[in-house]
Amino acid sequence: LVRVYKVTISLISLTPITARLASAVINTFSSTLITGFGYSPKDAALLNTASGAVSMASILIVGFGVRRTSNRWLWYIATCILGATGGALMSFLPKSNKAGLLAGIYLINCIVPTVMLTYNWMTVNTFNYTEKVINANLGSFLFNLGNLVGPQPFQSRDAPEYKPAKITLMATLLAPILFVLMLHTFHYRSNKSRPQSAKFKY
Repeated sequence: LVRVYKVTISLISLTPITARLASAVINTFSSTLITGFGYSPKDAALLNTASGAVSMASILIVGFGVRRTSNRWLWYIATCILGATGGALMSFLPKSNKAGLLAGIYLINCIVPTVMLTYNWMTVNTFNYTEKVINANLGSFLFNLGNLVGPQPFQSRDAPEYKPAKITLMATLLAPILFVLMLHTFHYRSNKSRPQSAKFKY
C-alpha cells in the first residue's frame, strides 16, 4: 500500500507542475501574445476577455462530466489535447491568420480544469484525513511552483514572436498526457488485486 501511495503521489505531482506552467503563461502573457498578432493593446485586452468565458465553460463541462461518468484521467487528457491544439495553432499558424491565432489562445484556456481534477484525484484516493490534508497542501504548493516558473520562458529578447516560450508551452501541454496515462495504467493494474472497497478511483 505504501508503494502504491508513493507511485501515485509521484506521478500525480508531475501533472500540476507541467499543466500549471501552461496556465501561468496564458494568464500572464495572453494579452501580450494577442498584441503580437497585430492588435492594439486596447483591442487585445478586449479580445482576451473571451479566454475567461472559455475557462468557465470548460470547468463546468468537465465538472459535470466527471460527476456523471467519472473517468478523471480521460477528461484530463481531453483538456490537455484541446490545450495542445490551441498551442499548436498559436505557435505555428502564419501571422496573417488572426482568427486561427485567436482560436489558439482561447483553446489553451481549456487546460484550466486540470486544477480541480488534480486536487480531486489527489484526495479521492486517500484513506485517512491526514493524507488528505497533506495531499491538498502538496497540490497547492505544486500549482504555485508552476505559476512561479511558467512566465520565465518569456524573455524580452524573443519578442514579439516568443518562439522559445511557445515551444516550452507545447511541451508543458503535452507532458501531462503521458503522466496521466502512466497513472491510469498503474491504478488499473493495481485494482486487479484490490478488494472492491479499496479500489482506486481514476
